[in-house]
Amino acid sequence: MEKKTDMLAANGRRKGKPRRPLDAASKMFFGRYDVAGDLFTYGLFRGKYVVRPEYLTLLDPSHYRTIQKEDSVLSSDNSFNDLMFKLHIPEIDKDIGLALELQSREAPDMASRVMSYEARFAEEGRQKFSSGTGTVMPVISSVLNLDTSPWSGSPYLYGDISSLPDFIQKLVNNYKFSIMNITDLAKKADIMTCSNLRAVLNCVRYRNNTAMLRAALKNGMPNGIYPWDAAVLLNLCLGMKMIIQDDEEEIDMCRGIEKWVESATRKAMKEGKKEGIKEGKKELLQSIIIKMLSQARPVADIIAITGANRTMIRSVAEQNNLALL
Repeated sequence: MEKKTDMLAANGRRKGKPRRPLDAASKMFFGRYDVAGDLFTYGLFRGKYVVRPEYLTLLDPSHYRTIQKEDSVLSSDNSFNDLMFKLHIPEIDKDIGLALELQSREAPDMASRVMSYEARFAEEGRQKFSSGTGTVMPVISSVLNLDTSPWSGSPYLYGDISSLPDFIQKLVNNYKFSIMNITDLAKKADIMTCSNLRAVLNCVRYRNNTAMLRAALKNGMPNGIYPWDAAVLLNLCLGMKMIIQDDEEEIDMCRGIEKWVESATRKAMKEGKKEGIKEGKKELLQSIIIKMLSQARPVADIIAITGANRTMIRSVAEQNNLALL
């Protein structure tokens, strides 16, 4: 597992300060072979093929990043997949690439981005990983949507082309990537073999039920103590807004949920108070309108004095069987 440790360091958690904590945390968490195995088995392959951890090898992005050459059409910037695994399929003794993008929000340009990543990998593969025949390892690109709102955009490069004639559609290479929503995976949490992934997904599953969420957080990890990467992911998915320091190794998520519930309760009470004041002002305004209508005051006078609009005055008059002048 030496290579895995080195790879995690390359992703920014233990080597200097990460560009964004979520980037480092998501790569650390889903870069674990047992987590990735379940993710691909139940999210990408829908249980039709079991990806065992020992079948996976995590590739260092720098190994397949395109090196700039004057005759190359590809740029040499640092854009590459969040995680790239090599999956060995022992039944046929072949390897395929599993490219994984981790998104905290929907990206309209995701199809073109993923396509460019694959192009870089293919170019590097042609130069470094190709066999004598010049073939390259086939790649499956997928995106894991960490937002609790389902991905609504098109997974195709050119979107919906169904309006085009069939013979043209067949000629268009409408590049497609696979989308995995974390909320869909959460529904399958009970069948996950990886305890870390099961714990995180169960919390996402019960995010709208405070009592069940408390239980899921407490029972997911011993005493509700979560490793840094899992805690940062849950902080995002549950909207807990906890302050998690980069140098913390373990986080008490049960303490975090109590603060979150307390904050949410205060917010609800504050909103309720505001709503009560607003409702009280409305009732007072309606009583003034009723009194003025009872005195046969013209609508123009009521508008000038109360500031109410004509629609509201008409509604109050109809509800109280009063005439408008």
